[in-house]
Amino acid sequence: MRRNISEVHFADNYLTKETTANISLAVTKLDGRLDLTKLKNERVYYFISANVNFIIDGEKVHLESGDVLYLDKNTNYSAEGSFEAVTINVPAFEVIK
Repeated sequence: MRRNISEVHFADNYLTKETTANISLAVTKLDGRLDLTKLKNERVYYFISANVNFIIDGEKVHLESGDVLYLDKNTNYSAEGSFEAVTINVPAFEVIK
């Protein structure tokens, strides 16, 4: 099930909160800028392909293909560039806008 998050960001959902509230799994893609977001859950990205900069609580991190990124709950982040990543959320996906 594909979900458009924005014009430049989308997710192909494979395991959602409708299946279980404990975990979600998706393949997410970004090609552009992801606005500042605050997580309500823990998140792991495994980057299948990437050339992207994340700003995590004010710190810039560059990520490339094969990298793994862990974000703790209540983390503020944004991103710019492009990636395709396996994305796991615990508990299942939810953000605070």
